[in-house]
Amino acid sequence: MMIPIRHANNKDIDAICSLIFNIWQQEYGFDVSFDDTPDLLDIEANYPKESAGFLLATYQGKVIGTIATQRLEKGYWVLKRMFVHSDHRGTGVAQRLMGELLAWLQQNSDKGDMLCLSTNESQAVRAKYFYLRNGFAVISKDILPRTFPYFHEDNLFMQLELKR
Repeated sequence: MMIPIRHANNKDIDAICSLIFNIWQQEYGFDVSFDDTPDLLDIEANYPKESAGFLLATYQGKVIGTIATQRLEKGYWVLKRMFVHSDHRGTGVAQRLMGELLAWLQQNSDKGDMLCLSTNESQAVRAKYFYLRNGFAVISKDILPRTFPYFHEDNLFMQLELKR
């Protein structure tokens, strides 16, 4: 089954928010709202293709996966919005999204840049092993740049050195 991957735009906002908020609220039980995620209300402004990337996986016209990145400051990128619909987990969608994002970063980052992420470890046990398989290493929060955005629930911090 071929799952198309493409750059998101503002026409995708409703579908993106539906996927992400369903996972946050229904699966993880997080009390999160649009006030907590203003970046999702204008994808094109917050994730311009030249300094950020927001990719979607679709199946039968529906958004089933997302992954995004933004440059924080020189040398650092943040991995954001990595979500796959529960019906499509374990099918390779996450790996395809990660592969496409890393290929995009190879074209748009500098040698030695770091891709960093944060998550809640108890809610993301499978995700942690996915990131480890993709070359990420667990790090201390203190290593992250001070501009790094994370939720107060996050207690797992990881990074990957980008190679060009």
